[in-house]
Amino acid sequence: MGQLLKDVGGIVKSYSSKGSYKSIQLQLIERFIRFHDHNQNLFFLKIEQELTKLYYSIGEVSEMFSVSNSLIRYWEAEFSILKPSKNSKGDRRFMVKDIRNLENIYTLVKERGFTLDGAKKELKKKKSLVNSSDITIKLKKIKNKMEKLLKDLEN
Repeated sequence: MGQLLKDVGGIVKSYSSKGSYKSIQLQLIERFIRFHDHNQNLFFLKIEQELTKLYYSIGEVSEMFSVSNSLIRYWEAEFSILKPSKNSKGDRRFMVKDIRNLENIYTLVKERGFTLDGAKKELKKKKSLVNSSDITIKLKKIKNKMEKLLKDLEN
C-alpha cells in the first residue's frame, strides 16, 4: 500500500501543475488496478506506456517486452488467443487487445515460470472464470476504493 500512496502522491503533485481532473482520475485508477491485481495474483499490466496507436508492428511489440521478434511469432503460433491482423504485405499489425494478451502470456511464461501448456490452461481457466457480472462487481469495488482514496487525499 505504501508504493500505491507514493504513486498517488506523485500523480497529485503533477496534477497541480498540469493535467485535467479526468486525467488524474484515470491515472489513479490505473495505478490502483495495477496494485490491486498484483496483490491478488491476477494478471498484472506490464506495459507502462500509453497505447495510443491503432496498430503496432512486431518490432514495437517485441521492444515493449524486451523479447525477440521470433519469440512473438512463436507465441502467436502456440496461443490461439493471439491473432494479430496482417497487412497486404503480410506484416503483423498488433492491436491493443493483442498486446494485452501478450502481457498475460509474458507474465505466465517469463515471470511466473509456467510451461507453454500450463500457460494455455491457465489462460483458458481465467477466461472461463471471468464473466460480465464478476467484472461489474470488481469495478464497483474498485470505484468505491478509489472514491475513498480521493476523499482521503482531499482531507
